[in-house]
Amino acid sequence: MERKRSKTFGQNLKRLRWVLSAISEEEWTQTSVANALGKSLQTISLWEAGNLPTPRNQQKVVDFYSAKLSLPLTREMLHNKGLHSLIELSLSDKAALNREPKVLIQIKQLLSVGDFSKDDLTLLHDLIQRLVGSKKKAK
Repeated sequence: MERKRSKTFGQNLKRLRWVLSAISEEEWTQTSVANALGKSLQTISLWEAGNLPTPRNQQKVVDFYSAKLSLPLTREMLHNKGLHSLIELSLSDKAALNREPKVLIQIKQLLSVGDFSKDDLTLLHDLIQRLVGSKKKAK
């Protein structure tokens, strides 16, 4: 049986993992997400590449990120190209911006996801502007 694929779903999983790393004290890799969900690294890698998990596993992903990010996610949101608003909400946390080197690393990781909407690029620009602004104030 051929698996269903969704590029948007895979990109959103990468973005959620990136956001979680940006706002938490630990680095969330595919391996750490796999361990948290009781799945293999290969499974998480396939999901982030766009292979759709079963509806039951999609719900596990939703429950995991909803709890970790304290946001009311739904399975439908994982298929929505407008997930940039979730990123914006999560990165508005000043604690994340205070860890400048980590945030810059996370920006680089987000850029590696590629295929950005205009809103995603605007968000990245605003985040970089905030980082530059906070650096100027510190001097």
